[in-house]
Amino acid sequence: MSPAMLDERRLRNRACRMTAGVGLLLLGGVLALACPALAQGLSVDAEKGQLSWTPGVGGGPVEEYRVKCGLAPGRYELPVVTLPPVPRTQIARVLPGPGKFFCVVAAANQHGESAPSNEVAVVLGAARGNADSPRPADPPKLASCANHLIDPDEFRIGPEDVLLISVWKNDALTRTVTVRPDGKISLPLLNDVQAVGLTPLELRDLLAKRLTEYMPAPDVSVSVTEVRSFKISVLGEVSRPGRYEFKSRTTVLEALSSAGGLTPFASSSRIVILRPDGNTTQRILFDYRRAINGKRADGILNRIVHFGGGHQENFFLRPGDIILVP
Repeated sequence: MSPAMLDERRLRNRACRMTAGVGLLLLGGVLALACPALAQGLSVDAEKGQLSWTPGVGGGPVEEYRVKCGLAPGRYELPVVTLPPVPRTQIARVLPGPGKFFCVVAAANQHGESAPSNEVAVVLGAARGNADSPRPADPPKLASCANHLIDPDEFRIGPEDVLLISVWKNDALTRTVTVRPDGKISLPLLNDVQAVGLTPLELRDLLAKRLTEYMPAPDVSVSVTEVRSFKISVLGEVSRPGRYEFKSRTTVLEALSSAGGLTPFASSSRIVILRPDGNTTQRILFDYRRAINGKRADGILNRIVHFGGGHQENFFLRPGDIILVP
């Protein structure tokens, strides 16, 4: 990037931070609409392994969030992580860990960057307090915590997936199994083993550990031969609503295409993706026209209509997502 472009970006960021800090409406309010809405209320949930914040009210639509972290307050020397406009992210995507880090988040769009949010301290790898219940030694807990963070983009075994379990020099234990609806697989000696939520490598390590009770240093491998758990539901004003099974990562537009596309009565700017998130359900707004036309077609009128926006552009879905087309 040329020095002139860097200077222009710094000026835009400075103007946006000034607008967010004092609430000025310059140029008849156009600058305030252009600058992204401030990210507020950054917090950390160690049990979920997650950083979360609240989108600000007012300002222009947020195109991305930028999480900045460092080893000391006010010093964010770690690489900046850019994220789509969803107000949460897994800590494992941001911090190298273990250690203590200080983080802020800023909203950004093509017009610049907002002022940073409040600063939070994140501790990874610290010992759990005595008040916490002890962890069972076997099998390991699957829930996220400060010492076990889950990457949401990593493939994890789901119900109906077909696995090839191989144990070297042991044909009796080598077999192809299907993950049951309750998330378990059945194997000789080990009986039922929980598989859903684990990566193939994590399941391999778990099986090897369990088999050490019956044989010395078992050599185990786990291969996914068929992916059947990646199911997405598409409901509402589409040509063929239903539940669809995919074999690889799929975007919202690809899922809508599989369902035959939108009907003439569909409200393309109000599509919602419902995503299971523990005991809650996350709602992600999706603007079909914006995803098709790209950022350049997002004019000042659309900025006013989506004042303080937060609509997602085309992104990858996760198993269990539900697309609602009103």
